[in-house]
Amino acid sequence: MSRFRAILIAAGASLMLAAPAHAIVTFEQGFETDTAGFSTPTDYGAITLDTASPPGPHAGAQYARVTATASGPYTFYEGPSTSFNKGWTARAAMYLDPNWAAGEGFEFSLGMGKQDNTNLRDFIFHVAKDADTGTLLVNASNNTDFDVPDDLDTAAKFAGTSATIGTAGWYVFEHDFQDQGGVLAGVLNVYNAADALIFSRTLSNPADDIAGTVGGHRYGWFTTINVAGGLAIDSVSMATEPVPLPAAAEDVLRLLGHNMPPEGEDQAEAAE
Repeated sequence: MSRFRAILIAAGASLMLAAPAHAIVTFEQGFETDTAGFSTPTDYGAITLDTASPPGPHAGAQYARVTATASGPYTFYEGPSTSFNKGWTARAAMYLDPNWAAGEGFEFSLGMGKQDNTNLRDFIFHVAKDADTGTLLVNASNNTDFDVPDDLDTAAKFAGTSATIGTAGWYVFEHDFQDQGGVLAGVLNVYNAADALIFSRTLSNPADDIAGTVGGHRYGWFTTINVAGGLAIDSVSMATEPVPLPAAAEDVLRLLGHNMPPEGEDQAEAAE
């Protein structure tokens, strides 16, 4: 269970999930009026608004469809961050259908950066209709060949951990970046329409130390999409939990007239 399971993550009051009092939603796009925040330069496919049913929107009245050419659309959310804070959580709803043709699927990567605002590494969801088994599979890794993988059922790096999608519907893909013992851990989760966890994999490298190397998020990027008619997406968000101010700093802010919660009272209670 991630730290931000009760944040309002989609524009238009679309999906209520629970968050700690100090969590902050830094970006949300529910595609109710536009596709702002997503970029599609030459050879990066397209993103368009849609209302057709099926699938119908995950929330609100509209959703978006993304397609790829050499690659697919991307977003920098509210802008790349060089601060890890107490972690970052990105979420996006995507419509999956086990009736896709063999070889159809997509990859979605979230890039984490260093403190100097350069790239650290990618954390990538892979979704593919496997030609050998005829099943729609989901897994995750740190690498991409910029093509829908055909080995989610056999490759050693996936170690038999792929989840099978047996029901068409909206699934929430979550990148939850945590500090685990001073090292970055990317926990990649997938939830079904009942909000049940159906896939989880943790990717971590001992070299990614929080104190000296790891910054914040950079981009969310559809590195490849091969789905007839495009992939339906909705309810895209980014959230973080800031590092708390020291007690002395909060006292100074109160003296300066800032409305800080009293000791022992969180921000949500103070706002009531």
